[in-house]
Amino acid sequence: MTGGPPLGRDAEARVERFWEILKSSVKARPGEILSKPELRPAAVLVPFFDKEGAPYLLLTKRSEGVQRHQGEIAFPGGCWESSDADLFETALRECREEIGLERNAVTLIGRLDDHETVTGFSVAPFVSIISYPYPFRLDFREITELIEVPFSFLMNPENCRLRTMLFRGTERTVRSYLYNGNDIWGATAEMIYRLVARVQECSGKRDARGMG
Repeated sequence: MTGGPPLGRDAEARVERFWEILKSSVKARPGEILSKPELRPAAVLVPFFDKEGAPYLLLTKRSEGVQRHQGEIAFPGGCWESSDADLFETALRECREEIGLERNAVTLIGRLDDHETVTGFSVAPFVSIISYPYPFRLDFREITELIEVPFSFLMNPENCRLRTMLFRGTERTVRSYLYNGNDIWGATAEMIYRLVARVQECSGKRDARGMG
């Protein structure tokens, strides 16, 4: 699933150890499925990849021309359509449309808890490992940039902050991660936070943070 120059044995062992921790943490319990008919179903891929012997997450920056969440940092994904066999197929279809990632480059690990957004969606996150490097093809009408974030950065609690913002006239407290000038906040940050908690529970904080 990976490419690039060969790594030393220590680096290979570290990243393989992390994949085992990640798989165990995701499969430790089934993802909670929200059953609220008033919410619109959606799905995202939570795509991990190996870059130079360290685990990374792939995020996208949405264009200013999309209907919702303009300019925000997000996982690739979108709304369920009636032609989709299930929500995982929704995530795969959206990835293909948004960034040109094909099904044969994705290895599914498992599903996390559904996330209810303030905009009325129930988002199913599917943790996966993807091929890297990969010839991504961005649809610039929807996605302007790909952002590669080392998971060790997200595992560091010092990089997760809380802030207050105004949404539809109401103050809300949201999590965010600021990485290389990119503000990762809202639903994406919450899903990352939950995943980090799972990994820490499975492995112990010191062990997992050392994987990056």
